[in-house]
Amino acid sequence: MKKKTVTSGSSPVASIFSQWIARQQKLLATTPPTTPNATGSDYRILLQQSFSLSDRIAAAQPVENAQVYRRAGQLMPSEVATKDMLGGHAWLLHLIELSAAAVTKSAAVALDSGGTIAAPKMVLISTLPQDGTELTRHLSHDQEQHVDILELASLDPFGWDTIGDAPNDATNDITKRDLLSHNLTLSDLRSLYEYLRQPQSEASNRRQPTIVIWQSLTPLIQFHGFQKTLKFLRALPGLQVWITPISCLTPFQHAALEDAANCLLQVQNGHATFLKQGVREPGNVQRETIMYELRAVRDETDGAVFHRVVEGAEVSGKPEVEDITDQETLRKAMDALDVGKAISSSNTGIATKLTTNASDRNTSRGPQPKMKLQLEEETKIEKSSSKLQQRPRIYMDDDDPEFNDLDEEDPDDDLDI
Repeated sequence: MKKKTVTSGSSPVASIFSQWIARQQKLLATTPPTTPNATGSDYRILLQQSFSLSDRIAAAQPVENAQVYRRAGQLMPSEVATKDMLGGHAWLLHLIELSAAAVTKSAAVALDSGGTIAAPKMVLISTLPQDGTELTRHLSHDQEQHVDILELASLDPFGWDTIGDAPNDATNDITKRDLLSHNLTLSDLRSLYEYLRQPQSEASNRRQPTIVIWQSLTPLIQFHGFQKTLKFLRALPGLQVWITPISCLTPFQHAALEDAANCLLQVQNGHATFLKQGVREPGNVQRETIMYELRAVRDETDGAVFHRVVEGAEVSGKPEVEDITDQETLRKAMDALDVGKAISSSNTGIATKLTTNASDRNTSRGPQPKMKLQLEEETKIEKSSSKLQQRPRIYMDDDDPEFNDLDEEDPDDDLDI
């Protein structure tokens, strides 16, 4: 297993979509046209996010000595918790963007080939009661043309208000695939299965590389149960993206989803852990730690704010680090950390002190603490000298009464007083 940390360069997730589409197109090109359901190997990506109560409490809890985290270039616990909660939805939008870019590029190549290469398609399934177009607002116009949005729960999740069959005068304009898309609900898995297996064009009798992205598996699991939902997901062809909160399922259910998936993307502790199985070589398993940051983007149409993932950041959401050149500010910060106090060790007889070097004040991260070792004897001498300097002293003048008393007691001045 290979393990590395991704800090720059192209996205390792984007290569999955492009490699899988190219492999599917190659397999479909060598398949006889008489085989309508010819397809290659399927691939599944599992995205796990955290929205637990502990994260929400940590996100709302104030942090003391925030300047310490700033100088160290680290995120505060509240920022890490906020990033984990917002990172799941941001990574979903990021996967949609990467998938749409790969589909758009491959569709252009398929169009230039004159039909010899199968054009891929992308299906975005919205399972939450909201407008599915909110998931594609960050896409370009060309990318939106290659994305089919299925809203299973926004209008009629139980299928009570289906439109039924189309009128007789419109049957020539509405295909079977269009009818299925209008009647799809969260409760009807069979119709959804038939829709995903239908070719995009009625003139084509061959399967196309299909990428299916689920907005959330939680409503599907709550409606049909875990075992039935997992069986349905495993039966679907193509490349799928599953997203589920960690706190909504049991460890056994998470283990079952992880075993069924080929790629695991877990957003936790301020970074994304990426564990994938090779698309071309299934025996090649690779693990990566993706450092990323979240950037807030405001939509120009309605002013809504959503977060986008930017891969390759060393520290996610790293704030600007202030240069500390004021000695008073430095002293207060050091007192808050108690780093100016000596740490003595009775076993080794060595006392450790932290001192600061004035030459480091011009650095970008402020003065750095320096370690200075002193012997115990030197420390004792230093302490004794400081005590002698702090001892009160008595001064006598010639006209002091005490001085006159001494003269009366020793008039001959032969005593050493």
